[in-house]
Amino acid sequence: MKTDEIVTKLKKEYPKTLYTGNENQKLYVKRLQSGCFMIDMLTGGGIPKNRNVHIYGQKSCGKTTLALRLAASMMKESPHLKVGFIDFEGTFDKDWAAKFLPSTDNLITVRPDYGEEGVDIARAMVEADDLGMLVIDSLGGITAIKQADASATEFAPMAIQVQLINKMLRMIFPFVSQAWKEDRDMTIVLLNQIRINMNAGKYGSPHSPLGGEYLQHMLTMSIKLWKGEFTHSKGVPIKAKHKFKVDKNKVSSSERSGEFTMWHTDIDGHHAGDIDEDEVVLTYAKRSGVIRREGTKTVIPMRSKPLVFATQGELLAEFAVNRKLFEKVKAATLKACIKNPLFSANEKEDDKK
Repeated sequence: MKTDEIVTKLKKEYPKTLYTGNENQKLYVKRLQSGCFMIDMLTGGGIPKNRNVHIYGQKSCGKTTLALRLAASMMKESPHLKVGFIDFEGTFDKDWAAKFLPSTDNLITVRPDYGEEGVDIARAMVEADDLGMLVIDSLGGITAIKQADASATEFAPMAIQVQLINKMLRMIFPFVSQAWKEDRDMTIVLLNQIRINMNAGKYGSPHSPLGGEYLQHMLTMSIKLWKGEFTHSKGVPIKAKHKFKVDKNKVSSSERSGEFTMWHTDIDGHHAGDIDEDEVVLTYAKRSGVIRREGTKTVIPMRSKPLVFATQGELLAEFAVNRKLFEKVKAATLKACIKNPLFSANEKEDDKK
């Protein structure tokens, strides 16, 4: 029997499972952007839809905020879909979420008492045909009943937590593939902490995310976040620099690092949660040719008539009041940098105004 005959038979037995020839084009990966220019650029266009995405790092590094940005993007693109948020940590802040989400009408928040309860709820939720995203916050917050009910003199093995995490992943991951076969979007976003790796040895990493090897094997993308320095005004922290590294990416280049600055306080027209990225976008717009220098002037080519600015400072001032223009330049720059990754290389260049 020939391979084609076997495949034909298998296609009938396992529909939407085997692909041949031009059918492989259906395996194209759609992207979901976060709205943060640097993250969207260095991930190759945003996180992949219908895949398993891992965001991990130290405390207060922006994991939940990034997940909320992704959830907001999904809600705007697909207002008919819902977002499930399993709050294992019990720290969900509806006011902070409201800064990013267009509406909380399609947000389902779950606050389980025990890990097993949350795992069963997550397993039930992924069966819904209108669930567009499931956020697990976080793997480190999953506490098994045996751990919670043990007395102060009893110590449950740490393996219980990892076993419960792996059980949950094995229960929900197959539904991501099933959703894709049914031509609907469902993305799993896993938030996680880092722990001290006691078995790192001399050359291993002293820190590793919780979840074991199975988690690492099943991920399409993994992003590590950590918090940098704060900018203060009169002793009050107003914004912070957040660093990140895309340490696994099966749909684009991995091992890419960057940083972004996020406002932490409402001040001077800025709002907590906003990304301070006008100058960053300008830098990459020049590098990619979206914005050109003609003599001493800065020019944005337009179909009708080019926009000409005497200085870069004048252009940045225009960005501040004309967000529509900024978003247009940002989108064009992101597209150019994704098409040619060399534009997004971390190079030092003279960007003096």
